[in-house]
Amino acid sequence: MDSTPLVSIGMPVYNEELHLEDALRSLLSQSFKDFELIISDNASTDRTGEICLTYAAKDPRVRYSRMKTNVGSIANFNHLVQLANAPYFFFASGHHMASQRPDGIAGGDPERKGNADCTAPAGWHFPQAKMALNPAQSKGRVASRHQVARWLR
Repeated sequence: MDSTPLVSIGMPVYNEELHLEDALRSLLSQSFKDFELIISDNASTDRTGEICLTYAAKDPRVRYSRMKTNVGSIANFNHLVQLANAPYFFFASGHHMASQRPDGIAGGDPERKGNADCTAPAGWHFPQAKMALNPAQSKGRVASRHQVARWLR
């Protein structure tokens, strides 16, 4: 990527070959394009790595990182946050669709609404999103999507 994207999407994966391509196509086909997709593979033993490398080779927004050994889910999630470049971040899973709509990400403007520590743009539809945070300002705090939704009301 030539410039810093607005959003980093962190996707922790482990043996996700059955649904990973659908999840990647879903995220990458959104009308909102100003994001990086960082995939951290927790030493998968199936075709997960091959699938991720294929997508990383054809889309510059996709970055792939593979653990040498299985480090556990928490370390894999933390690794994604450390790799993020954008001011806004959320987790996506390797087996859920971002949205059935092509504008699922573009429903809101992350700069328009938010909290100083954490933001999930109003109108965004991420059924698989687990957390959203602004790493630059979070001071180590993470909020659930439900907390963020309350802040944006």
